[in-house]
Amino acid sequence: MAVNRAKYNEIPKGAKIIGENEALQFQTDLIQRWPNKSDTFAVRYGMYFLYGATMISGIIITRHFRKKFLLYNYGKFMSLIPITIIPATTGIFFHSEFVLRDVVLRKNVCPTCLELRSAAFQTFTGTVFPAILAPMGCASLSQYFGTYNIPNILKEPKVVFTEFGKMFKPFRTKLWYLFLAQAFCGSAVTYLEMRSVMLIDKELFGQSEETELNV
Repeated sequence: MAVNRAKYNEIPKGAKIIGENEALQFQTDLIQRWPNKSDTFAVRYGMYFLYGATMISGIIITRHFRKKFLLYNYGKFMSLIPITIIPATTGIFFHSEFVLRDVVLRKNVCPTCLELRSAAFQTFTGTVFPAILAPMGCASLSQYFGTYNIPNILKEPKVVFTEFGKMFKPFRTKLWYLFLAQAFCGSAVTYLEMRSVMLIDKELFGQSEETELNV
């Protein structure tokens, strides 16, 4: 038994019509039970790779701002944990709901569109989001521990953001490289996820993997 998408007038006699959530559950179970684990490796573990990539990026960004705010060992876990885990968890949610779901259900006929969508989510959660959280979190800790003289962001936002801008300048090149790396990770993982689904389809329906991925 297998799940396939078809137009209403193309549904063969005797076929059972199921909803999207049922189809997703069936496909997920099929992937988990698939005998050749290497075929489904990307679908099963791809998003965890993206989770790790986001956390590494968050750590690099946070370390830069911790140095700028002279925090040293003060509040290390108070800054690292939220600035890495929150974006990484958000990234997994975005990828699971808006990318992997479409891949597994074969909803999007444009592979490039899915890769670009994944790259956009990954760059946001892997660079943009941590780059927003890190200076604000480190500024709050520096006020609490008295390591850096910076005014309250609510009282003097212009002064604070000007200071943030100065701290960003020496980090711009590295941040750009992180941005590109996250975009590549998001696109590559999604490509491999689509390839995994195509390998399963090839076994079940005899479809051409190369045709489906347009490569």
